[in-house]
Amino acid sequence: MRITFLGHAAFLLETAGKRIVTDPYSSEIGYRPVGKRADFVTLSHHNPQWHSCLDDIQGEFEAIRGLEILETGATRGEVSFGSVLVYECENEGENAMMWIESEGLRVLHTGDCGILPNDATLRKCGRVDVLLALAGGAPTLSLDDLMILVEKLAPKIVIPMHFGVPGLHMTALGVEELEKRWDASHIVRSENSTLEIFAHSLLQQSQLQVLRPARLKN
Repeated sequence: MRITFLGHAAFLLETAGKRIVTDPYSSEIGYRPVGKRADFVTLSHHNPQWHSCLDDIQGEFEAIRGLEILETGATRGEVSFGSVLVYECENEGENAMMWIESEGLRVLHTGDCGILPNDATLRKCGRVDVLLALAGGAPTLSLDDLMILVEKLAPKIVIPMHFGVPGLHMTALGVEELEKRWDASHIVRSENSTLEIFAHSLLQQSQLQVLRPARLKN
């Protein structure tokens, strides 16, 4: 599986011959347009500026909305999708954390979650190999709560997203604030935007893989 960090909460996953874009943003937020071809687009909730802008997605794609598959999940060929209900603020702002399972890997996208989910909700997520993790602090999960989430889910790889970058039209912490809370021996900072992951080569301890947003403005 190849995972490319596009920017904000948008990633391109290439797996089982399919291309999946997560939570695409509008270029109005300060990143270059997503501009990627996709077979599937996953959407954690309706927010056309930050998390559900389909304008820049190319090709004939199917939008898979997390809030619509909470009970049923969805399977498309060799790729499975699922979601759990979370909230942006206390009991308001329904949102979905969505997982994508393929090639023996389960990737969980934390959407726009702002309230730490309870243990019952986290159990529904099942095994998490790769966590696409909110790292910018309020109004999403605080870093304290994010670290609790990581401890409970025990992913093998954590890839930060939704953090502050130059030119972004929102206030968010830079990714270095999360790095300060991590064991330095388990941080891999890359100038690349893409990470290739194989189920058979996952490490036992959570590793922070910091990728450069591919659609960052120069």
